[in-house]
Amino acid sequence: KKDHTQWEAFAKRLGGLKRLAWESAGLLIRPPADAGELVAEGKALNHCVGGYVSKMAKGQTTILLIRRTAQPDKPFYTLEWGDGYVVQCRTKNNKSYELDPEVKGFVKKWMERVTKRVQAESVA
Repeated sequence: KKDHTQWEAFAKRLGGLKRLAWESAGLLIRPPADAGELVAEGKALNHCVGGYVSKMAKGQTTILLIRRTAQPDKPFYTLEWGDGYVVQCRTKNNKSYELDPEVKGFVKKWMERVTKRVQAESVA
């Protein structure tokens, strides 16, 4: 029952996160479709994001998925965003996006264009 309640809270939270979605230069970033996708993400990339369902449901963190636009459902990178900055962004076996100039540049542009707009909307 606890899991069911968390998954419902997770689903409610996703609606407000859709405004963070963005696409550019062959990559996209979006919220997970549901808690199950977050768990599958952790398994596919061999990192711990599957354990973040509760934190997401409670609004303690925001997890977004980075994909290649040609493969929108294939796990590529997972980004944790909090308080207007990237907490972490990891790929297979917990490797950091810092080692991938393409993804690092994409995330930088996303931060400049999307997150600043969303933060401004929240203040207004």
